[in-house]
Amino acid sequence: MTAAADTLVLLDAVPGTVPSARCVAAWSAREVPAGVESIPVLVERQAARLRGEYVEWTHDLGAFKVRGRDLRTRLAVTGDLSFWWMTLLAG
Repeated sequence: MTAAADTLVLLDAVPGTVPSARCVAAWSAREVPAGVESIPVLVERQAARLRGEYVEWTHDLGAFKVRGRDLRTRLAVTGDLSFWWMTLLAG
């Protein structure tokens, strides 16, 4: 398989012959040949930064106002109980 020089090739399994592209990445493989990036390894290396960005993003999303009230307030049931904390985003 050949690809243009500005193409991203995302592999589910690393074939015997790696395609030529600007970026070739393996979605799930940790051990990859030269010239192929491993998504799991990249995520692991950047885990602290990515975690921080995710926490910041969920905070900002919860504070997002809809008709004058933030999402956490809009999802409130009673007192300290809010469906916000039960969503997959906040969890």
